[in-house]
Amino acid sequence: MNLDLKLHDQPVTLIVSCTGDADTGGGFLYYDGQSWIGIDDVSTTGLFVSDDELIRILWAPSQYATGTSILHYTSEGFARKVTVDGLTDPHDVLWDGQHYLAVSSFENSVVWFTAEGTVVKRFQPAPAADCWHLNSLFMHEGVLYATAFGRFEEPRGWVGHQNEGTGMLFRLDTGTDVLIGLSCPHSPRLECGQWVVCNSASSDLRVFSATGELIRCVQLQDWSRGLVFTDRYVLVGESVNRLLTSDVRGATIAVLDRKTWKVLGRLQLPYREVYDLVLAAPKLLGGIVRSPNVRLIVSCPPQFPIERSQSAGAV
Repeated sequence: MNLDLKLHDQPVTLIVSCTGDADTGGGFLYYDGQSWIGIDDVSTTGLFVSDDELIRILWAPSQYATGTSILHYTSEGFARKVTVDGLTDPHDVLWDGQHYLAVSSFENSVVWFTAEGTVVKRFQPAPAADCWHLNSLFMHEGVLYATAFGRFEEPRGWVGHQNEGTGMLFRLDTGTDVLIGLSCPHSPRLECGQWVVCNSASSDLRVFSATGELIRCVQLQDWSRGLVFTDRYVLVGESVNRLLTSDVRGATIAVLDRKTWKVLGRLQLPYREVYDLVLAAPKLLGGIVRSPNVRLIVSCPPQFPIERSQSAGAV
């Protein structure tokens, strides 16, 4: 599927982070308008782009890793690496110009830390491991929002409740819910005054008014996660949900018409799970592509062994 992607009438490139176990593995790649170009094969979760900077957080499963590495790229190339000990099971990442913010789902936390890796602030609404399954971050006009699978108190309390509408989008500063009744939500975006969120467990994309009324529900396939808007398209990641199938196959990117919300086609990925989608201007993409391979920069976190990949769920 050929795609001419533009944002505000300027050309942009779709960059995708993917995770996977010992079956498909994971990686970091971009779409050149006709096909995928691999940058490297290191499993990656959250991505964040601001102007000519891209932040990338490497996948670090809590069962094996003792910390997380975050890579910072600019249009000039690779800028720096920061490692945070104890930050495992990382999901989203942000950079506010002064601090990094990252979600550790295993620690049920959002942490703020410096470019040297020093933690300066922590949001932890409950202490049990992965009890809320905090995952995605979104910042708008200085307000930080997050999604979670529900307010549970016991470790992995959300397991078994994925389709019960316990998930929410909320403000971190006040704890106030913005959207409720969601099923394993990810990737919240505020677009043209409307909230758009991936309702992952229901394999759909939901559009809400600014006050929380459901406006539209777009049925997709698999585990919806990862979302960007271009001038013409809405692009949504669709990961293989290991809770529902043992198929070893690649994820997809659903391409929706921005005006009609109809699915126009899909882009097939080589990895089982897509975590995040971002758009990069040509200059930033050039800096990323010129950077050293990530395996020369950091000792990469281990992948899950094959036997675990057959029983774990895509989250």
